Amino acid sequence: MTATPLPIGRTLAVGLLLPDSELAVEVRSALRALEAQIAADLPAGLSDPLALTRLEHCGADLLLAEFASLGESPAGTIATLKALPGHPALVVVHPSADAGVILRALRAGADEFVSPPFSAELGPALQRVAAQRRQGHAAGSRGRVIGFLSAKGGCGATTVACHVAAELRRQTAKPVLVADFDIEDGLAAFLLRSEPRYTVVDLLANLTRLDESLWHAMVNPNAAGVDVLASPGKPSDEAAGVDATQLLDFARGLYDWTLVDLGRSHSRMLANVGAELDELYLVTTPEIPALHHARHLLGYIERCGVPAERTQLVLNREAAHGEITAKELGVLLHLEVAGALPDEPRLLHEALAGGKLADANSRLGRRVAQLGARLAGSGEPARERRKLLFLF
Repeated sequence: MTATPLPIGRTLAVGLLLPDSELAVEVRSALRALEAQIAADLPAGLSDPLALTRLEHCGADLLLAEFASLGESPAGTIATLKALPGHPALVVVHPSADAGVILRALRAGADEFVSPPFSAELGPALQRVAAQRRQGHAAGSRGRVIGFLSAKGGCGATTVACHVAAELRRQTAKPVLVADFDIEDGLAAFLLRSEPRYTVVDLLANLTRLDESLWHAMVNPNAAGVDVLASPGKPSDEAAGVDATQLLDFARGLYDWTLVDLGRSHSRMLANVGAELDELYLVTTPEIPALHHARHLLGYIERCGVPAERTQLVLNREAAHGEITAKELGVLLHLEVAGALPDEPRLLHEALAGGKLADANSRLGRRVAQLGARLAGSGEPARERRKLLFLF
């Protein structure tokens, strides 16, 4: 199978600060051709009093800003923009290749300068920005790999993993991947509203020639800024027999967070990649059969290479007045409790039917935010929140 690299725009989330309407039309047309993800579009530029607030929460990897919109002190404005969460790159846009403006922009701290024709100039500029960000990421600490395992079918590990992925992206503005290793029944791509052309099985079949071009051809971005490596949703003996640790090791170099959906119970893929996990979240519900499975899974988890101290418990669908609390369950299973998510079936049903996430200010949304903040090591999440883009 020959993979075709995705347009570079699909690997970067872009914010626009383009008050000049004519210039903006040309730039947007070029971005459409590159299949860019527009994280924020601010036609009023920084004159919009909410501009910085919107940019703080959009998760942009780079900003395209007109030079004229940077004001009297472009160096100070550029420094402010590049200090936003995720430290986005700054690409200055101008109607002409004026040597004086180019020099001023670059001396003020711009990463790139582009002028018409944008159809020819914008793509290479984004390529250079992407390469610089990859190099900076590789020079820093490598990303973390977190597994999610359901005690039994229906406990919601996929649901939890997808929500936490969106929260990590929102809270940290760093690259996040969901790798769906629930080979037979994986639903991560569906929940994240991603339409995959390739699956994890395709990638595993091409490990010997794995590089960034192949990787970006096979993963699928979603509207929340999370990349998705989809499951085929059908049995595959080939996948179970391949050492997938190389895949996860490669992902560490590209993503700050790789969340692996391992399916349920005695997962064959857990046996494959257990030693590669930094942490494992065992997801259970308070029903007796699920608790029975959770208890008997602990030995298997350790045999798969995950030490007991790396395994934490997530109680899903916790009843408001349940007979057992998350804390009590942690004591019974000798596990640290990472979090407990409330039982809100109507909320989830309506959200799924509408293809949206629940309101982030709902009880469920706040609990998910707490779980994401715990994993990110950032303490309590910020009070000001926006609505997420998908749901269970």
